Amino acid sequence: MVTRRIYTYAVIAGILILTVAAYFPGLRGPFVFDDITNIVQNHALAIHSLRWDQLMHAALSSDAGPTRRPLSSLSFALNIYFGGLHPAGFKAVNLAIHLLCGLLFLVLLRQVFGYWHRTGAIASAAAARWLPLLCAGAWLLHPLNLTAVLYVVQRETSLCSLFILLGCVLYCHGRLRLLSGHAGWWWIYAGTAVAGLLAFASKETAVLLPVYLLVLEFCVFRFAIQPADPGTPVKVLSRYGLWIFYLVFLALPLVIGMIWLFIAHHGLAFSYASRDYTLGERLLTESRVVWDYIRWTLFPRLPDLGLYHDDIPLSHGLLAPVTTLLSTLGLVALLVAAAISRNKRPWVCFGILWFFTGQLLESTVFPLEIAFEHRNYLADMGVLVAVFGFILTEPSRYLNTSLRAGILVAFTLTFGALTGMRAYIWRSTLSLVQVQAANHPRSPYATYALGEALTNEVLAGENKLLPAAIEALRHSADLPNSGIIAGAALALLEAQTSGNTDPANFAHMAQRLRTRPISASDQQGLVALVQCQNADNCHFKSAELQSLFDAALANPRLREIPGTYANILTDYGNFLGHGPHKNLAKSRRLMQQAADAVPSEPQYRINVVILDIALQDPHRAERDLQKVRALNRLGDLRITIANLQKQIDDLKGTPEATTRPSAPAAASGD
Repeated sequence: MVTRRIYTYAVIAGILILTVAAYFPGLRGPFVFDDITNIVQNHALAIHSLRWDQLMHAALSSDAGPTRRPLSSLSFALNIYFGGLHPAGFKAVNLAIHLLCGLLFLVLLRQVFGYWHRTGAIASAAAARWLPLLCAGAWLLHPLNLTAVLYVVQRETSLCSLFILLGCVLYCHGRLRLLSGHAGWWWIYAGTAVAGLLAFASKETAVLLPVYLLVLEFCVFRFAIQPADPGTPVKVLSRYGLWIFYLVFLALPLVIGMIWLFIAHHGLAFSYASRDYTLGERLLTESRVVWDYIRWTLFPRLPDLGLYHDDIPLSHGLLAPVTTLLSTLGLVALLVAAAISRNKRPWVCFGILWFFTGQLLESTVFPLEIAFEHRNYLADMGVLVAVFGFILTEPSRYLNTSLRAGILVAFTLTFGALTGMRAYIWRSTLSLVQVQAANHPRSPYATYALGEALTNEVLAGENKLLPAAIEALRHSADLPNSGIIAGAALALLEAQTSGNTDPANFAHMAQRLRTRPISASDQQGLVALVQCQNADNCHFKSAELQSLFDAALANPRLREIPGTYANILTDYGNFLGHGPHKNLAKSRRLMQQAADAVPSEPQYRINVVILDIALQDPHRAERDLQKVRALNRLGDLRITIANLQKQIDDLKGTPEATTRPSAPAAASGD
């Protein structure tokens, strides 16, 4: 027994070492995509002390989701505080979280398979012992999970998953205690509450924790309450405790959440005004995407994988394309297979339902991007459990258990090799963007990322790359589903090299802003153009930039999305705060409109105060600052309020200047 335990620990240590080795080439890779806006450009994360106000300001500095994901943001701030703004430090922490997730997954599977063995659902003790190791090892080494580690901002996903898995482990521990006649309700209730809150503070997908627990109950424990002594009467709490638990942690939160989404937020979470597809098209397309996820889990190919999957064609009907109907029927067949296998092959039922649970939020009705790999970080565990469990336990006259275990080990090592190759691609910006653009030439994001990286090289002195940068950006801008960010990058490149910008490019951007849904990347493009102009690094014609804001504000769908509308107004106000077209009074009116559009966002009201000070109106600034104070519920705005108050007090003691100062750039709420 001792020898077996030592051998098991050695295998676990070996898996962890292989995982670190596979990811090591990518740990010094760059920040990518949303890392830039959410971490690098989020100055609130650069805390200088561990004082409460600075920690709270950093924790609440993100707008990624309705909860602001404070625990994830706080972890980013602590990364900067202790290690600086270096990608390697962030990615090392992400890898540590990934390893912890793998260990919790292993513990969970040992609980589950051990129970199945004790109850006779799985006959082989060896299979019950080795399946958890094989599944956890395959998951830790799987290339599909790489973006949750090396794409830094997806710590939100891995950290949330860590606490979801912790909640599942504590729930199973409590259930196993109950089934052995011991007290277990505190483990179940307290574990779910604490782990759920920590997960929810990391990312909103934590709301799926009770659903994962329901899958465990349905497939593993089957709602059984069995005291150790059959003659002992079952207490009312034991008999009805599970139903009370799911009422408290699943039914009531679901009702409260729906009320909050539809009444407090007027259903904006379900609005497709910012997307160029409808709810129906998204659901139809996701039926195909979910099968892509399954294929990438079982048969991953490096050309298929990538940071961006915005090149997946939309489904416009069940037969357009016909694979939509086949995919939908296939998903129904999977659910039928789960129901059929519940009694004789519960690991298949568990794996299928666990996978579907992982897709419930991000692959259904919410207007998110069509596909991202990190959405499978927990979900692909289910695929591995179902398939590995079937391969190892299904009777066969041709393959003995050892040979089948060898096949699964080969799968696991192959996953690790692919992850190592993929991590090597992530070692540098140019390596990453060149491979992704080659593998996804119809992806606006992937092709833009290549153009952006080449542009940075050109601006750093590599002039020979200028034609390649222009070609990449033009290719990206011309793609049918592209926004304006590639066109904006092209204008910035032209302005900072030749000084001559293409009027057709501005006309093309204006047409897109006027007719297509305005995305976050479109807003980033506008911000970049305005900042370059205001910093005097670019010299665009005022009429060119004005045409972009006129087009954006003329977009018929813009006001359906208050946050986007407010950001466009803020960017327009920043444009009018500098240069020969400066109009501070109009800029303030725009900032006030933005604050009125999203009254709960402090930054918009702070922008109004900044313009009041620039207009040398201390009395109005004082009144507007009171509105900022009303939003300082957690003390995170204390330093900002104190700085603004000092500027107002200084202004009160200074005679009004004949020449008004330039307005400092205001920040958007996103």
